Amino acid sequence: MRLRTLLISTLGLGIVALVALNLKSKQENSEVTKAALIPAEILGTAQRFTIKARDKVSTVEKSTTGAWEVKEKFSLPADLESRLAPLVQSLQRANNLGVLTQNPKRLEKLELSNATLTIEGQNNKSITLNIGKETDDGVGCAIQIAGEAFALRTNFNGYIEPDPSAWVNSTLFTAKAEEIKSLTLKFNDGEERFTRSEKSKSFSGKEGSLLEGLAKTLSVLRFSDAVELNNPDALEAQKNTSSHVEIRVELYDGSILTTRWAKTIGSEKNPAKLFLRVSHSDSANVINQLGKKAEFSCAPWLAEQIPVSLADFNLRTLPAPAPAPADSNPVK
Repeated sequence: MRLRTLLISTLGLGIVALVALNLKSKQENSEVTKAALIPAEILGTAQRFTIKARDKVSTVEKSTTGAWEVKEKFSLPADLESRLAPLVQSLQRANNLGVLTQNPKRLEKLELSNATLTIEGQNNKSITLNIGKETDDGVGCAIQIAGEAFALRTNFNGYIEPDPSAWVNSTLFTAKAEEIKSLTLKFNDGEERFTRSEKSKSFSGKEGSLLEGLAKTLSVLRFSDAVELNNPDALEAQKNTSSHVEIRVELYDGSILTTRWAKTIGSEKNPAKLFLRVSHSDSANVINQLGKKAEFSCAPWLAEQIPVSLADFNLRTLPAPAPAPADSNPVK
């Protein structure tokens, strides 16, 4: 009985030791294989990021002035805060966790041909990643470095989007609504100028509420898409002079933003499209350069915020009709 107990105890200790040794071996192995996915000499000196997927290409590159631009979207400024910076940060954190597989059949199932990311640094150094599906352990995507016959297990989960529009900074202008001193509205049928009495005060009069709404809309100007300067819809909108509206936004710092709105003639099948041109009183302001690169179209909801004529503006300032009184003697 004692011999049996001793054998069982010895066997148990042996299994525990074996498991501990195996865990230690795996831990050491993990520490050995764990390394940065992207070499620092490439990522640290990056000049261009190119993403290809679903028959689309996005190239975010550094200009000669040091600004990041989206090549396929007329070299408009890239969205650094929401797009480029998070991608770079995810690449900085990305590790090579060792070889996942080099089996051709398994490589095919990882869908490594679905998307590629090429990073070009200085001195002609570059790397191309074929990005596949998330691995079964959920740590990150399977990645194959171009030219290698195997796939890596990684913890990379960065934003990969081939549509150039997704990488553009769509904000043309931003300010606080209370920084707007006056609004000048110029329509085909007339012109009106409205000024706040003080910086801390709202616009007054029957137009006050409407003007406050306009100030809020105009304080953050974004476009939904950028198209070429000779775009047919943009040209049609400029020809449709009956839709033209100019709104000048004067700020308390003395600067003036001039917005020019134009719409295409819509139909039931093709809703009207709204286009926006913007200029700044400071000739050195970047806004003045953007309009030379592309035409900007805006979301349909924005069109509803902009009056199309002075008559339309005045109509919007009228109080809402009172609800009809309830019938005190309903027919039974």
